[in-house]
Amino acid sequence: MALSDEQLVERLRAELDPQERAGAVAYFATEALAAGAPLPAPGVDAVAPFEALLGFVDREPTANWGHSSRYVLVNRENGEVASIEAQLPPFGPSAPLQWRVAYRAHSVPDAAVAVSN
Repeated sequence: MALSDEQLVERLRAELDPQERAGAVAYFATEALAAGAPLPAPGVDAVAPFEALLGFVDREPTANWGHSSRYVLVNRENGEVASIEAQLPPFGPSAPLQWRVAYRAHSVPDAAVAVSN
């Protein structure tokens, strides 16, 4: 049985390390990523190994872009996680997916959050 959207987002939150919990914002795409689909991530050449919830962790939300971030894929069937290091965000006018906030550290100001829920 597939995991619910709520369980998938909770799995994404559980994947955050202590440093990310202290200062990052984690987002998730509102649409599932199909197995074998290319990641809609600038500068990342990878495909989804399974049908997944796609997450994005901005480790330095108050910084300008090219900085440490990562994409997190959560298997919709069993919660398995794959993580891919990155430097650029998935946001922008031509971005194919819509995003929501899964986690926001208390230290992150409103102006540093890329999307609103």
